[in-house]
Amino acid sequence: MQQGDAAARMLYGQSEVAEALRERVRAAARSSAGVLVSGEPGTGIPKVAEVIHLLSAASMHPFVKLTAGSADADRLDDGFHRAEGGTLFLDEVAALGPAAQFALLERLDGESRAGHRGHPWQLGR
Repeated sequence: MQQGDAAARMLYGQSEVAEALRERVRAAARSSAGVLVSGEPGTGIPKVAEVIHLLSAASMHPFVKLTAGSADADRLDDGFHRAEGGTLFLDEVAALGPAAQFALLERLDGESRAGHRGHPWQLGR
């Protein structure tokens, strides 16, 4: 196990499965792509998203967590602004209402067309 990086310090376990998770997290952080982190409730999705952020080029910028189930279009927009240059983590993205889903898709489409790099967002299920 690598000493010192956020994956080694924050993602516990000494099994092959735990080490594979840490390696996938490191790879996602190096990719500078938007990430979908999925798993059952209680499995540490927010922690995985935070570690990806800490290992990424965006680590010196904000990590903003937003509960998607209570987010409307304005709250999503505010979250994107607060996370500028960093990471917006949308927890429980499947709970977004239809209007918020549309606003999110428009925002993500605009980001990708503008050639935005870094970790503009992460989605948690």
